[in-house]
Formats: sequence, C-alpha cells, structure tokens
Amino acid sequence: MFDTHFCRPQQLSDPHGDFDLMQEELDAIVRKAPGELKWRDFKFIYHAHLPAASYLEGGYYLPWALGLLRDQPLEASEYLGDLIWWISEHAADLDDRSNTIDRVRGALKDCFKKWTESFEVLPDEPASYCNANGLVINSEIVCNVIDELLLHQSNTGVAVEFIESIK
Repeated sequence: MFDTHFCRPQQLSDPHGDFDLMQEELDAIVRKAPGELKWRDFKFIYHAHLPAASYLEGGYYLPWALGLLRDQPLEASEYLGDLIWWISEHAADLDDRSNTIDRVRGALKDCFKKWTESFEVLPDEPASYCNANGLVINSEIVCNVIDELLLHQSNTGVAVEFIESIK
C-alpha cells in the first residue's frame, strides 16, 4: 500500500497495561509476517483508547491494516473504528515526523476508489430491493468509513473530498 519509515517492532508494548494476560497472543502477532495479519490482530494493535501498540509500533503496521481494509472490507469492518480512531489520535505525529499522514489519506482515498469502481448488488436479490435497502456491495463499508472519518475529525477532508467527487 505504501512504504513506512517505522521499524518493525520486537514486541507490542501494551502502553496501558490492558493485555497482561494475553502476552502470548501479542507475541504471536509480532512473529507473523505483516501480510499474514488478520482483522483480530489489527483489533489488538489499534484498539480504541487501549491499543496494544505504542505509536511507533502501530505506525509500522499501518500499510497492512489499510491494505486489508481496502482488499477485504467486510473482514476489516471489525477494526475499522479502532483504526480510524488511532489514525486520528496520532494525526499530528504522523504529519510532523514523516508526513505519513498524506500516505494514510491517500490509502483511504484508494479504498474509496476500489470500493466504488463498479456497481454490484448482492446475489439473489432484485436490484430494486437492493437499491431501496442499501444492499449494494461495499455500500456499508463506504458509509462506515465516512462516519468514522467525520466522527474523529482529523481526516474529514478525505470523506468530504470523496462525497464531493460523487456525481
């Protein structure tokens, strides 16, 4: 998705001490290749208000968390709110230290682009029913990302730009 200047962590430091009884699970996350991480791993790393990762540790995993969000939005919806919260919480650091925030915003724009490239309705449902009930593939994740971006405000420009691009 994008290169990061963050070093691969040797451990997840659990800065708030909330995962003492789960150290083996945190160690297993660090041992995995980043491309092997699943939604549950990212849920631990970016857990809202109680992340298992420090800023530097979480920064390393951003490209893969955003890549999973883009490529597997249904799976990634499990950690979406936590990820957007974490990005918002650290937006100033991501901007000041390496301008990573621009790459993160670009990755979010790529998500919107991929999710809205084509119009597909869920199988076995008439298109009129799907349109009336919001059952267009990826419509829910698009709405959820917009909601989270607006809720956490540091990246509202990404949501506004996407909304304005819809014609």
